[in-house]
Formats: sequence, structure tokens, C-alpha cells
Amino acid sequence: MLAISRRKAIAGLVAGLAVAGMAAVPSAQAVAAKKVITVWSDSNRAPAVKALFSAGFQGAKVNVVVLGFGDIHANLMTVKADAAPDVIIGAHDWTGELAANGSIVPLTLSQATRNAIPGYALDAFSYNGNAYGMPTQLENVALVRNTTLVPTAPTTFAQLKAMSKTVCDTGLALSTGKKADAGKAIPGCARIDWPMNGYHEYPLLSGLGGGAFKRTNGTDDPNNVIYNSPAVQANIGIVQGWQADSSFLNKGDEDYGYAKFFAKKSPFMVTGPWSIGDLKKSKLKIAVSAVPNIAAGINPVPWLGVQGFMVTKFAAGHGVADLANALVSDDTKGVAGQKSQKALAAASLRAPARSDVPVTDAYILGFGAAGVGGISMPNIPQVGCYWNSGGNAWSSMFNASIADRVPAATAFAKAQTDIENCVKG
Repeated sequence: MLAISRRKAIAGLVAGLAVAGMAAVPSAQAVAAKKVITVWSDSNRAPAVKALFSAGFQGAKVNVVVLGFGDIHANLMTVKADAAPDVIIGAHDWTGELAANGSIVPLTLSQATRNAIPGYALDAFSYNGNAYGMPTQLENVALVRNTTLVPTAPTTFAQLKAMSKTVCDTGLALSTGKKADAGKAIPGCARIDWPMNGYHEYPLLSGLGGGAFKRTNGTDDPNNVIYNSPAVQANIGIVQGWQADSSFLNKGDEDYGYAKFFAKKSPFMVTGPWSIGDLKKSKLKIAVSAVPNIAAGINPVPWLGVQGFMVTKFAAGHGVADLANALVSDDTKGVAGQKSQKALAAASLRAPARSDVPVTDAYILGFGAAGVGGISMPNIPQVGCYWNSGGNAWSSMFNASIADRVPAATAFAKAQTDIENCVKG
């Protein structure tokens, strides 16, 4: 009897210890609840990120720190580990540099996530065959026009050139066929506000058959510069025609300031979705469309800027690597999901990366449509060689004084050589 009682007592003790042991081991949810995922965001998207993850993510708290967009990139280089972010919002063209120096880590993407995001957007955040970011918004330049002056979008660049001349030189409102100011030229009219740099001008370069670097399967080859490609050389006469027109595409801060467009002294402007707020406030009648065809058989396309979320090297040290990866890549509750992409697109006034997210804003739709077929800006470290020389070529070709303009063939050849020499170091 004693032996039986002792066995029961021992069994009871073991069971009690087992229960106590189970109670002592915290659940995964409890462990996660003690963890914090720190996200660095710009001010535009921060409210949306805070709202999306106000209840946390998979049991972890989400702490959103607001910085200037450019400061996110700069501060990541110098921040101490204890104050560092686990996730950042950034531009896809940071990828090459940040991946090469180990600041960001590759993501593990499910097939469902890959199916939800277009390949060209995912490629924008890829480097050496690995995915380093989750695209959430797309941006690009487009042709914006005052529809009171020009109701119908030009279908060719030659038509755009002629329309702008008619409006500026005669004051003719093309919508009515009537002269707006007794047939007088619009004082101080700028035929088209088109900033002279390697980004805004890319539709002109691509429309002539050129580009930055040859791209194969989403990867840019810095040793194959195509700025002054054979197609550009064949179409150089088109640019020479632009140069010969003293009032078309001329460089100058005043002529290419947006104030001209908003003051109804310019029928056309080339800009991106960052101007949507000002366009809406202007109360002008406005339409957004793609840059029209320049050369036969070549479709002019803009650079695509892809913005999204990246996981930093610090997430592992903070013990949240898996949580950070899930927050970024999960296509349901993470930023890859429809709900998140819709909220982030609305907050930033950019087209969502997911093509299945409904968009109703006419401006976002217009810029999004103008970006179809666009090319994501190179994310390789050598892209700086393009920026340093590409914009200078356009500025030199369209100085305000025709006498100071560098011949188009010379400018393109110089840019090609300068980029190649820069890449070689």
C-alpha cells in the first residue's frame, strides 16, 4: 500500500513539475510581444505605416521613426546598432550600394508574394540574383497639359512641338479655336516646362533609341553603355531640329519653373506624381499622358522609380530578423498585401506596385498609365556615372542662347565617353 501511495506521489510530483515547466516556457506570442520592429519611414508614409501596424505585427510592437526620405539612406551608414532600424522605406536605386556594403539583407519571398508583384518591380530591388526589397509604389514622369489650352493629347512629338508653338505665339486656345488675348502671344510663355537632367529627360533619350546601360534579364551591364547608341546616332537630326528652334526646350530656371505652368503661361509640363498635390490645388483643368512618339518604331518610356521596404542587417542583432522579413514580404498582412499597398499608395500619391490594387484618383491613374513599359532606374553602384554625365549633356544642348549650345552629336558622344571612363575609374 505504501509502495502504491509512493508511486502515486512521485507521479503527481512529476506531473506537477511538467505543468510548472510548461508554464515557465513562454509562448511564441508572448516572446514576440516583448520584441519591437523598428521601421524608419518618411513623413508621407509614416501615418499609413503606423495605422497599418497599430496593433503590432505577429505579436511584436511596430515602432515607426520618421526621418526625411534622403536621411534614411544617409543615417543608415552611421547609426549605432542600438538605435538602428530593422526595416527601412527606400528607393530601389539604393539597392546596389546598400546590398554591396551589407546594410540590407536578402529577403525570402514566397511564390504567392512573387505572383502578387510584377516582375519588373521585383527586379528593381534585385541585386546579384537576390531580392532585397518589397516594392510598394511606382513613380515616373509624364506629360501634363492644361486642357483649356490643349484639350487633346499630342500623338507625336512633332505635334507636341507644333501645338506648344501655336499656343505661345498666338495665344490661341486650341480647345475653342478662339484667340485668348486678341491674338497676341502669351507674355513670357514657356512652350513646355521640362527640367534638364538625366531623370526628366529620359523619355527623350529612350525615344531616340538610347539608354544608360544595356540590360539583360533585369541586370544592367555597366561595361555596356548605350547612351550614344547607333539608334541615337541615326536619329540625331531630330535633336538638331529641336536645337535650331530658339524657343523649344530651352534651358533656364524661369522658363522651366513650374510657376509658368500654374500661371497659365505654359501649355505643357513634364513632372511626376510628387506634383499631384500642387496640380490639384491649382484648380486648372489638367490631363496626364505619356510622352508621345519621337522616332519611328521606338516607344519613349520614362525611368521608373520604385519605392518599397527593405530589411536591414540590424534586424538579426535585435532578434527580429524573421519578423522583419515577414512584415516586408507577407502578401496578406505585410506591406506586400493589397490593404497595405492601397494605403501606402494613397498616402504617397503614387501608383501601387501591385497591379490588382484598385485606384480611383485620376492623377495617379494618369501617371501610372504613362509609366507602363517604363524601365526601372539602374540600381548598380555605377549608376552615378550616368547621373553625372547624362544630365549635363541635355543642359549643354539646350542652353538659353543658341550660340552657346553644344551640337547634339558632340554632346551625346561626350556623354558616352564620360560614362565609360567613369565606370572604368
